[in-house]
Amino acid sequence: MLAKAFIDTNIVIYALSLIVATALEAGCATLYTEDLHHGQVIEGQMTVTNPFSV
Repeated sequence: MLAKAFIDTNIVIYALSLIVATALEAGCATLYTEDLHHGQVIEGQMTVTNPFSV
């Protein structure tokens, strides 16, 4: 059971990294997600916004 939870977590991390990389490549200034820290700035160009805390 622990192994399956680990695999699921890594899939989520991998999927989120693809979203972040794609948003950066597209030149997005804001990324709306609850999976990263609200207000975090990525690569000095994109700010993370948690849509549930605004």
